[in-house]
Amino acid sequence: MLLSAVVSDLVMPGMDGTALVRAVRERLAAPLLPAVFISGYAAQQVQERIAGELGGSVTGFLAKPYDIKELAAKLAEVVPRHVKRKQRSAFRHLPCHARRLRALS
Repeated sequence: MLLSAVVSDLVMPGMDGTALVRAVRERLAAPLLPAVFISGYAAQQVQERIAGELGGSVTGFLAKPYDIKELAAKLAEVVPRHVKRKQRSAFRHLPCHARRLRALS
């Protein structure tokens, strides 16, 4: 199964969001798989943590509370960046998903 992106809360019991994304990326051999993190913590603090733990990989952030339009817009933002960075035929379908996500926002 091919994933277009991972959406995860940053703070969870047992495994935090960055560990989850690292594990999914490793298992799928997709180091640049886009990720959107969700958190109730301060945006600046969270973005610094994500950058420190995942480096320059394609990620986005949403602060709680958020609505479906914000999530759709954020996914539409990170998925096309991933396609540009990872020019592989397996990801050709992603721009069409991004257009659908933009239509929701």
